[in-house]
Amino acid sequence: MKRMKNLVLVLVGLSLMLSGCATIVSGTKQKVKVSSEPAKAQIVVIGQDGKEYYKGGPGEISLPRSKTYTVEISMDGYATQKVSIDKSFNMWFVGNICFGGIPGAVVDLITGSLWNLEPDTINITLKTALLNTDNGPVIAFFALDDNGELRSISVPMIKG
Repeated sequence: MKRMKNLVLVLVGLSLMLSGCATIVSGTKQKVKVSSEPAKAQIVVIGQDGKEYYKGGPGEISLPRSKTYTVEISMDGYATQKVSIDKSFNMWFVGNICFGGIPGAVVDLITGSLWNLEPDTINITLKTALLNTDNGPVIAFFALDDNGELRSISVPMIKG
C-alpha cells in the first residue's frame, strides 16, 4: 500500500515538473474575437510565417500563442483594414519558478504558452472606399437590401 502511495506521489510530481505552468493554465491556443461593421465582412488572419490561419466571417478565432498575426478585414466597396496581433509575456510562466522548474519553462517555451495574444478583441468599422474615375474621384456607398443583395451608388466628389 505504501509503495502505491509513493508511486502516485512520484507520478504527480513528474507530471508537474514536465508540464509548464502557462501551458497548464492558459493552453497553447488563445481565442481572439473579431467583429466588424458591416457584419458580413471577410476576415483573413495571416501568421508571421505567411500561413493563413483563418478565413471567414467575424467571430471567435482560436490561434496558436507562439506567433504574431495580421488580421485583414475587407468587403467589396470598403477600404480594407489591417490590425496586428502581437505577443506579450504570460505571467503564468513565472509559476515555473515555484512548480515547474526548468522542465516546465522549456515546455512553455516550446508550446508558445509563454505568450498572450493582444489585442484579444478586435472591433472594426470599415470605411467606404474612395474611387478614382476618368471624371475625378467618386465616393461609393454600399448597402444590403431587404433580400440581402448588395446595392451601390457612386457620387462624384466636388472640389471646393
